[in-house]
Amino acid sequence: MTTAIVTGGARGIGYAIAESLLARSYNVAILDRAGSAEAAQTLATKFPSRTIVPVQCDVSTLDTLTTGLNEALTGLKTDLPDVIVNNAGVYSLLFSNADRTININLMHVIRSSEFFIKRATDSFRRPSPKPINIIQTASSNGLIPADSDLASVYVASKFGVVGFTRSLKFLGPKFGVRVNCICPAAIDTPINGPYVENSTLEFLSNEGRGGMMPVDMCSRAVLHILDDPTISGEVVTVHPAGGPDGKVEPLDANDQYGYLGKWRADQSTEVDGVLNSLIQSVATGEMAGWSS
Repeated sequence: MTTAIVTGGARGIGYAIAESLLARSYNVAILDRAGSAEAAQTLATKFPSRTIVPVQCDVSTLDTLTTGLNEALTGLKTDLPDVIVNNAGVYSLLFSNADRTININLMHVIRSSEFFIKRATDSFRRPSPKPINIIQTASSNGLIPADSDLASVYVASKFGVVGFTRSLKFLGPKFGVRVNCICPAAIDTPINGPYVENSTLEFLSNEGRGGMMPVDMCSRAVLHILDDPTISGEVVTVHPAGGPDGKVEPLDANDQYGYLGKWRADQSTEVDGVLNSLIQSVATGEMAGWSS
């Protein structure tokens, strides 16, 4: 039985992703600060044969997130889910609520990913016993800052998610754990609702930013990642111009950073050799690589 955990799954993008996974016959745990029970009840009417586990969870701290993830695993009756979608997020203007924005948008992604990577690989001592997919919800603001959003800390958090995801590309081929992220442009969700007026919608369309897109474009991008085992450590943009299932945007596709030298293991056997040595050092405990 395939299982999935979705943070921020009670509404918006997370709810759409949870629904799409249930339609694929996954059993799903929905983590959210509020509304997870109501969301699970609604989804249960559509998918009565599926197990849906609601978990009330504040993902902004390590302790509450860890408790929530363990509760989800217990409810799903598994030690290791097949899919983890780290989707919970908040929006903030300029420098407002900076700590909370970073803790939810970035640190929860890092902490949840570490939790499952350690579990799947026995702290780098072996490959995962089954294919694992970790998918983060970033933003187009994690690729190109939107000056019109005036959201500096939010942008920093999403750039962090993109960089973190790309840095874990090696986990796919070496450990069977694929880590990817989706980068949607403006999506019609509660997080955007307070900031959107008719003039805003017209602006987004006029500037070629795709208008206000439906949430199912994000869930289709997630399914695209799950269906293509070659996608690992990648960004999938969600925008009408990129197609209905999202578009993979490889790092340095045009070699604009080639002058900086070779940094990736898939570009250089020497880099790969150093990476393997570091992985071994972490696995044996010779070097610290985990938060605890």
